[in-house]
Amino acid sequence: GQKVEFRGELKTQYLPWLALQAHDVLVQSAFSGDAKPLAKIESIEFQLELLPLLKKHLWFDTLKVKGASFYLEKNIQGQSNWSRSVEASSKVESTESSQESVSKPRQELRWEVRGIEIQDAQLLYINHQKNETLSFKNVNLNTGKILKNTPVPVEITLNMER
Repeated sequence: GQKVEFRGELKTQYLPWLALQAHDVLVQSAFSGDAKPLAKIESIEFQLELLPLLKKHLWFDTLKVKGASFYLEKNIQGQSNWSRSVEASSKVESTESSQESVSKPRQELRWEVRGIEIQDAQLLYINHQKNETLSFKNVNLNTGKILKNTPVPVEITLNMER
């Protein structure tokens, strides 16, 4: 995975919800020595209801992100500054799936997210192989409830530059 730095205030709560509120969060790039972070987030907060965990249910309140900046870059060799986290998660999934085939069947994990709110985000994508740059500014996104195999209402506004 990527290195995550919590530079600002970090608040946690354990009852009745497991909650996290963080300010000034920095996610480092997969490129070693890269001065530009993969993401810089002004504030993020989420809450997870604890009692449903006993029944293998994950109930999240609305995930709120404010002032996020994402810097996605692909170098001349085709390597991306986010690829290390994607490769690591796929290795974990393949290990877990091979272990599952040997063990007894598990109860399916049920989950729900009440929504996602992203305010004043921006994304810069640079592809050095194709000499292409895309910039998304003033990104605001709101979703309705997110459930497995269910359509999700999404409202998004943004400014795009090429």
